[in-house]
Amino acid sequence: MIKQILKEIQQSYTEKLTLSSLAEKYNISESRLSTRLRENLGMSFSKYLTSQRVQRAKELLVDDRLSVEQIAQMVGYRDYFYFIRVFKKVTGVTPSVYRRNL
Repeated sequence: MIKQILKEIQQSYTEKLTLSSLAEKYNISESRLSTRLRENLGMSFSKYLTSQRVQRAKELLVDDRLSVEQIAQMVGYRDYFYFIRVFKKVTGVTPSVYRRNL
């Protein structure tokens, strides 16, 4: 079941995805799902989801035809400024600086 959930996270990271929605879908308690994911990933659900989104954003930043705002939307962030904060927290630089350094 955990493999299926991980596959779903990887395929649906751009959508509104929550631990509670996954727990409900797979008929498991949130706390149990959280524990199982942490055991399998070595990190929390939210950190894993963030890492998936930021990794894809890094790949998209190579294409300078896409604005940072478009990329934020494409990887599942509806709030552009929140995306910038999250990206900087994970990478140490803003998306624009990351793109310039490519």
